[in-house]
Amino acid sequence: MATTDLRQHPARRRSPALRLPAYGARLADRLREGFEPPHGVAVWIDTAPSLRGICAPLAVFADTDPAALDWSLCHRRDVFIARADTAAPDRLRAVVAAITEAKPRRLLLLLERPPYCHIAIRGEGAR
Repeated sequence: MATTDLRQHPARRRSPALRLPAYGARLADRLREGFEPPHGVAVWIDTAPSLRGICAPLAVFADTDPAALDWSLCHRRDVFIARADTAAPDRLRAVVAAITEAKPRRLLLLLERPPYCHIAIRGEGAR
């Protein structure tokens, strides 16, 4: 069985025309050093992220189109959208669609009210 070089996966190749989400350069530097976020990536919409959380933070602010960003940092990782129920519905849909293109392993929307979590993309299970 041939091994796959994940660095060559289309979702991992950055287009020079696309820029990383806010705080993405910091995460990209850490990934190049061999760090893998053990608890996944937390995405914040139109608000600054909590830098004290257990997930690696990314953010997309109101002046940025989520489709114009490079979300390859989310490829094959667990991604959580923090406070998803406080974002405008159209904005949330745009962010979810952009992240989905990067093929995350799991995408969860964290809510401030019950049911507290919505699964947008289910993980394939432990491998």
